[in-house]
Amino acid sequence: MKNLFEIRLMAYKKHRQRAWDHIQSLGVSHIGLITTDVDTPESMSAMLKHLDDSGLKVATVLSRCDLCDPGVADNIRTHFGICQELGAGVVCYAPPDTSALEREEVYGRLRQVGDVAAQMGLTVSLETHPELGTNGDIGRKTMLGVDHPNVRFNFDPANLYHFNEDIDPLDELVKVAEFVASVHLKDNDGTYERSSPSPPLGQGVIDFPTIFAMLGERGFTGPYSIELEGMVDVDEAVRLKLIADCVSHLRQIGVFEDQ
Repeated sequence: MKNLFEIRLMAYKKHRQRAWDHIQSLGVSHIGLITTDVDTPESMSAMLKHLDDSGLKVATVLSRCDLCDPGVADNIRTHFGICQELGAGVVCYAPPDTSALEREEVYGRLRQVGDVAAQMGLTVSLETHPELGTNGDIGRKTMLGVDHPNVRFNFDPANLYHFNEDIDPLDELVKVAEFVASVHLKDNDGTYERSSPSPPLGQGVIDFPTIFAMLGERGFTGPYSIELEGMVDVDEAVRLKLIADCVSHLRQIGVFEDQ
């Protein structure tokens, strides 16, 4: 079975108007969005028209989930409704600081969110971010504590370098592979620094062939979201080439076929 890839719209930064034709030209079938891309009726209408005109689909949506809100399970329905309207199946979250709450309370609220996700045909995928998914150990502890089939883990090997020193993404993947529902693909130069820009895939230190092999052995075929962070001021031609280079690397390592 083919792996499912999408390119995150925000990877295009100020050149996002080029995303639609460029993604198609690269043989990619899906585009990744953020709920703030469609936070008004007008922007939702425009987005649905872009999707219809381009033929692109949405696999994942980035959103927010305020676990400090006791009513989070009810309030999250609005964001889930947006994801449904866009046709996405996975909602990726990097929950804000929950240090004021007991861990069991956090897990309980995530279970409630998972119940709503299940009702609406969605899967929540917690990002590789502090403080619920900082690394493999913490991510696994969260998954076991929540213990809900609709609350899973988003594996982002580059973020492991952003938030941890002396880390090996392959070791961390072993700890959470059974819970992975989505993957964010961006490379890293091995620097422990949150603001470091991401080089195109294959030009950093991350062993993508082994990551795909490990997940493939478990039957995971995506969604894989191609991201490109940093380098905000590069011109259009450079940015389009950086994104194209990411797809080229995936072809070269044998994990990408035209969608």
